[in-house]
Order: sequence, then structure tokens, then C-alpha cells
Amino acid sequence: MATTYPMFLVAVAVAVMGIGQGVYFAVDYALIMDVLPDQQNPAKDLGIMNLASTPPSSVVPAIAPTLLMVGARATNPQNFAALFLAGAASAVLGALLILPIKGVK
Repeated sequence: MATTYPMFLVAVAVAVMGIGQGVYFAVDYALIMDVLPDQQNPAKDLGIMNLASTPPSSVVPAIAPTLLMVGARATNPQNFAALFLAGAASAVLGALLILPIKGVK
């Protein structure tokens, strides 16, 4: 739980976030490839997937400052714990949302 900017940099330096993101994308693309409706023509479907993955990279930078302000004090002006907890909650929610996917129909 990073409570300061230097602790955040340490988390990034030890690649915790990079490893997590890499594992997530590997599983995400593997799942997508398994459930494509047209296995012979995947380009269109992968293009739609790419369009669907773009909004989070636009929305998160807009929401992050609000999460950093939650519970902020003069001694601790940025709440990185809230930011990382929101990210963890989003990851859990995403994992739960793929559970109903059984396979190729």
C-alpha cells in the first residue's frame, strides 16, 4: 500500500504493476482469441477489441486525481492507497465478469 510518491516509485521499480499488467493482457488476449466468432478472419474482431480497450486509458487519468484526493490531508496530500485499492477492485470486478464466459458458441 503506497502512501507516498516515493513508495509508488518503488512499487513501479520492482515491476509489481508491470508484471500484473503483463499477466492480465496475456490472459485477456488468450481468452479473446478463444471466443472469436470467426476463427478464419480474426482481424475485424481483434480491431473491435482494441477499440473497447481504449476508453479505460482515457477515463482512468480523469478519475485518478479524485481518488488521490480521497482522505488527503496537509501532511499526506495524495492518497495512493485509495488509487491502488480502486485498481484492485476493478481487477477483481473484471475477473468476476469473465466467469460467465464458457467458451466458443
